[in-house]
Amino acid sequence: MKKRTAFLLILLLLTLSGCRVQPGGADNTAVPSVSSLPTPVSTGPTAAQTASPGPVETNSAVSPSPTGTAGGEAPPAEPSPTPSPSDAGSDTERYEAALAWCEANRGGFSNYDLYALDRSYWFADYAPGVTAVAYEGGNAWFYEDPSGAVTPAEAADILFQYAGACFPSQEPEDWAAQKERIARRAAAQTEGGGEAAERYLAEELSADPGYFVGLGEDMWLCGVAPQDDLSVGWYVLMKQGNVYRLQHDRAFTAYAQSPEARIRIQLDRALEAWNWFAGMTLPSVFEDEIHPEDSQWTYYRVEYPGISTMLELRTYLKTLFSDEIVDNLLAEDSLYREFDGVLYVTPLDAGYPAFYGTEQVQRLSDTKLNYHMEGSLVYGDPSTAPVPVVLDFPYELVGDKWVFTEFSWPG
Repeated sequence: MKKRTAFLLILLLLTLSGCRVQPGGADNTAVPSVSSLPTPVSTGPTAAQTASPGPVETNSAVSPSPTGTAGGEAPPAEPSPTPSPSDAGSDTERYEAALAWCEANRGGFSNYDLYALDRSYWFADYAPGVTAVAYEGGNAWFYEDPSGAVTPAEAADILFQYAGACFPSQEPEDWAAQKERIARRAAAQTEGGGEAAERYLAEELSADPGYFVGLGEDMWLCGVAPQDDLSVGWYVLMKQGNVYRLQHDRAFTAYAQSPEARIRIQLDRALEAWNWFAGMTLPSVFEDEIHPEDSQWTYYRVEYPGISTMLELRTYLKTLFSDEIVDNLLAEDSLYREFDGVLYVTPLDAGYPAFYGTEQVQRLSDTKLNYHMEGSLVYGDPSTAPVPVVLDFPYELVGDKWVFTEFSWPG
């Protein structure tokens, strides 16, 4: 009996030991083992995504998390410093300000006053079949496009072959493209607002004016690669009708300063000034009139930029004509008089004939040229027949300046 009771006690203990479970939680609830749970299905953020992130900056580049950080979390980002006033602005703001600056200061770009002149000055020596004209400062090359379909880039390639250039021409750059290039450079080289780009360009223009070439219409820069390499310099390509002309920018300057070029420019100015005395006088203000007692004429105040006194008028005329011619134009019976230090004029509008024919610059000596014209004068009145003329305008070096020493234009 005792043996049976002991056997049953042992069997009960063994049974109870097989029913033991892992310790419960704080509320003594049984916790199942991980191996007994079903495989989870992902329906939300992962553990890495639910980790507490550091501060996030919008519209900023994301850097990879450093390795070896506890828990795989990125360290908190340092707060961005508050920008100073000099750091304000953007590339776009500086770029747009630079574009506007270029347009406003275009007249101060290299050779702009020359390039803005009538295109006939620079094609005056061209004749069909001519590919090169020699000038003191350097040759100019010409190409006539018989089809009218040749692009500036194609014309540049042809003209560089004429010039024997040892480097390929780049894509010709017109005024719009030049402004964009300069503006991009200003935006990239500066920090801050638009004022910074403007200051930069003003300093650059003062330090290196050759970088800023004052292009006109139907005019391109080409010939340098890369574009910002000025060791060789720019070539200027221009077009009149279906004829292209190529010349180095520095040679262009030298040519424009030569007497052969200046006589063409000065002749047009001299004809305009001569017309102030024989055709159409300087503009005047009819509300400001004077009736001097010693004259039967009424005089009106002259309103013309740079000429408001007799001295200013005389000074300008002396840049064109010899002293003798100026004295004759401003004789006592002149249309122009000065009252109380102000220039007045008796208005005249007699019309002026137009010239049609051939024009030629003749070199007579080291100090004398002649502008020779043969053709006809055509008047505005259709009933007046054209008048055949042969005209000569001697242009001489007097002292340190070139002036016309003889001048007359049929009225």
